[in-house]
Amino acid sequence: MNENIFEELRNKAWGFYDNNDYKKVEKICNEIIEKFPNKFTGYYILGIIRHTGKQYKEAVNCFENVLEKDTEKKVLGLVYYWLGEIYGTEYDWDWDTKTKKNNQIYDYEKSIYNYERSFEYENYPRETVQKLIYLSRKDYYRKCHILKKSIEKFENDAEFLIEYSKSLIQINKRKEAYIFLQKNCEVYKYPILHYQLSKMYYEDSEFNNSLTNCEIALKNYEGDANYVLIGLNYSLGKIYYKKKDWLSAYNYLKKSFDIIIDNNLNTEYTNHNFWVCAFGIIASLGYLKRNSEIINFINSLTFLPENLNYLEFEFIFTLDNTYTDTEVELYERKNISLLTQLKTKSKNLDFKTKVSWLQYILQLHNQDSDSQHNLLREILSNDNYTFDILYEKLGETYIEQIIFNDENLQLLLYDLEEYQKFKTSFDPSYLSSIIDTLFTNKRYSQIISLKDNFNYHQLNEADKWFEIAYSYNEINKIQEAQEIYEYLYKSKKTGAILNNLANIYSNKTDILYVEKAVQMYEEAIKIAGNKELYERNLKNTKKVFEKLSKEKSNEDYTNNSFKKSLLLIKNEDYFSLDSLNNFLNNIKKEEDFRDGKIPIQNEYFPSLIKTNIVNALKLKEIWISKNYILPTNNFDNYNIPIYRINPYIQEELIKQRQLIYEKDIPIKWIDGFAKLNMSRLDEIEYFILKDKISKFNKKYKELVFRDFDELVLNYLVGNIKSTVVLSGSFVELILTFYLERKKIRNVTYSQSGRTINRNIYDCTLHDLISFIEENNYFGKDFFHLTNLSRVYRNFIHPGRELKDELNKGKSDICFFSTLEVLKKV
Repeated sequence: MNENIFEELRNKAWGFYDNNDYKKVEKICNEIIEKFPNKFTGYYILGIIRHTGKQYKEAVNCFENVLEKDTEKKVLGLVYYWLGEIYGTEYDWDWDTKTKKNNQIYDYEKSIYNYERSFEYENYPRETVQKLIYLSRKDYYRKCHILKKSIEKFENDAEFLIEYSKSLIQINKRKEAYIFLQKNCEVYKYPILHYQLSKMYYEDSEFNNSLTNCEIALKNYEGDANYVLIGLNYSLGKIYYKKKDWLSAYNYLKKSFDIIIDNNLNTEYTNHNFWVCAFGIIASLGYLKRNSEIINFINSLTFLPENLNYLEFEFIFTLDNTYTDTEVELYERKNISLLTQLKTKSKNLDFKTKVSWLQYILQLHNQDSDSQHNLLREILSNDNYTFDILYEKLGETYIEQIIFNDENLQLLLYDLEEYQKFKTSFDPSYLSSIIDTLFTNKRYSQIISLKDNFNYHQLNEADKWFEIAYSYNEINKIQEAQEIYEYLYKSKKTGAILNNLANIYSNKTDILYVEKAVQMYEEAIKIAGNKELYERNLKNTKKVFEKLSKEKSNEDYTNNSFKKSLLLIKNEDYFSLDSLNNFLNNIKKEEDFRDGKIPIQNEYFPSLIKTNIVNALKLKEIWISKNYILPTNNFDNYNIPIYRINPYIQEELIKQRQLIYEKDIPIKWIDGFAKLNMSRLDEIEYFILKDKISKFNKKYKELVFRDFDELVLNYLVGNIKSTVVLSGSFVELILTFYLERKKIRNVTYSQSGRTINRNIYDCTLHDLISFIEENNYFGKDFFHLTNLSRVYRNFIHPGRELKDELNKGKSDICFFSTLEVLKKV
């Protein structure tokens, strides 16, 4: 009674299992375990359920219970297989989240152990053999042993029969493999066995035997699967081609081709092996010398972009539930020669383009990238065939071309310029490979030339920003390199990125950048990479940082001094401001003026300031004392001292000059001060006359110097009235000096019929002039005293000026008359 209940529960469990109702299976299994604790069945089925649900630990517990309870070893071969599966599963793929979930109890060695234990029991499943064959794929003798034992149990298994024959060949028992297959062909009549024999005979160039067995395989095949018929007919065509029976070869290849075309028209899946059949057809017709049929056949082919998507040809099909294949033949030598002749003779552009397309496929199979490149460019020259896939294939050819010769980059740059679609559709993975090649060959400028042809999205997809940044740095475009390294630094911090960006920062004179460089080197050392290099760079940069820190302290002091000096600007006279302005404007025109520094020899200061050497050097010393300019204690290559210019001074100077204008200072003062220069002083013979005065006696010399300088100053700055007054006073002084030198103490002259007699110290200007003129001391034609006397007499009193204008002309008469008198005394 209990056994009947057990059988009923077991059958229910398997029934629910077959219907994928695992919850009910689990419920029944638990009932079996509860009611029949000594039986293994409940644990066995539950273990399979747990495995299906990827509950691997729970499954192992179930199967270990089976190993304990299956004393009669009814399912041990199966249990060890399941344990092999569990331990051999490294991870499971979640298709919903597209993520991997690791198996926590994955153990490759345990997996192998359990598969081998499974094989020790008579009830091992077929899957155990498949696993052991895979695991022994490189151990041919062990593989052969496993298969020999397997076919004793699975004696009619076509796959194992084929695999055993192959394993015999792998251990150099080809003859035994022939005998084994021939014997089993007689027993089972499987098409796959005859097809395998046909393949072996084909490899051994026994084409008659190959043909016979392939024909039997086709005859014995009772199905209607297109892929089987395509493969068998193609194989027959290939054998006839080897037998040089071109017509039979053509007929079978055409059958295979027609089945593919019909299948392509009626299904969504495209079988690209029609190209393989097409090349067999073209080659066969070529040997039959039926060129017109070849031309018609090529014109009948549909050259669509999707037909270039997949060109790795292989004929794979199943016979008797066993996968098999046939080697692809494109007959390259015959077809390339034949197609070249047809293209040369033809004048039809579309036909020539189709031929180029066919030649491209052949050269792709030959892995001749140069020929592929040239043929693709020929195709693209026809406006009817500018497909995106062709541009993609063109880009692909450049990978190998540049690997073999990076000078081909110029041709790529030309194509990118020539074909806009080529540029926009260029595959980023190709760009990545090309940049890698150029980078390996240290072609840094070429990398940048290539980079300039692509947009940000393409470059981002290529993910070669590091190589681009490195290349910019190598061609001395430091700013561009810095910007890219900074971009990379935000997203991924590798040792190389940190080190290279730090290298750029460490070469700057800004202490903030150098400080960042130190931090980056320290960060790079913590990351895997060239630790020795990073530590060496860190050590050197720390020295630079210490040096800059000291310099910064000095620099801060200097800058503070420069800023304090600005307070002195407002106390400068206009002449000093003008001289300083001339100096600053002129040094900016000098080629040697860089970073606020310039070498200046003493002799060059006058030209920069626009004054004489004495004044120039005096101003230089004054400006140094006021921190307007600063000697650096450095010298250029010609040993000329280098000066640093206060960087704040010009802005303050402009403000001060503007303030002068805004304060309504008389314009003639400003214009007059501007005339206080060497050329103007030379013009009035200032220095010559000063030299003359220096020879006067001590009693008069200082007075004459003082009055002369004041006269000249007022005249040059445009003070008209002052010039007139000072002219009279100055002439009065020098005439007194003149007469005293002549030992004349009293003057006598006639005026209106009477005689005037005065001591020279009591004389007015009029007295002195009258005496000099009456006695002709300066000659009869010396009119300057008269001119001076007239103007001075008329305008010395304000009342006269109210009636008559005092202008510059009258001021000039007084001034120049005075100079002439000075020359005479």
